[in-house]
Amino acid sequence: FRILLNQLPDLERCLARLALRRGGPKDMRSIRQGLKITFKLSESLTFCKADLPAGMAKYLEKLGNPVDLIEKLDVIKDEAPHYARDGNFIKLGANTIIDELRNLKNNTKAKINELQEKYRQQTGINSLKISATNIIGYFIEVTSQHADKVNAEQFPHRQTLAISVRYMTEERAELQSAISSAGERIMALELEIFDQLIN
Repeated sequence: FRILLNQLPDLERCLARLALRRGGPKDMRSIRQGLKITFKLSESLTFCKADLPAGMAKYLEKLGNPVDLIEKLDVIKDEAPHYARDGNFIKLGANTIIDELRNLKNNTKAKINELQEKYRQQTGINSLKISATNIIGYFIEVTSQHADKVNAEQFPHRQTLAISVRYMTEERAELQSAISSAGERIMALELEIFDQLIN
């Protein structure tokens, strides 16, 4: 019991911070840890309930079963940040949309390469590439000698340079939009989950 009690976090302080909207994911992680320890203590004491003082037995009954709440708080990472605004505190597998957005954000190059390979297969141009600039973002580019192989309906013209031609597609635009907004969407979803847990 002493070992478990020494591991018990200051639940009152964590709850107070969250109630005042000053707490963060780290406080939730501490509450989860505290509930787990409390549950272990409760289970252990239940076996010797008959030998407990009346007052302690009474409080033991009030503890209830926190398993549902522990499961809800289990979406928080063990290495949770102090503040929700720091983000990246929802566990992998806790939210499908967040997982997909993280995959997109962390594997941008792979996603672009997949689309590039698809376009190479469609056009038969092995040298076709998808590049990017800060001004126009991602674009499809082929050398001038292969420009006549490009279907204008599938690949709307964007720009002609001295030795290459650039094109845009709706699919490229959608992927670019998804990539550029992934971080913001992840943050918004994490903050939404955080608010739901507080409420």
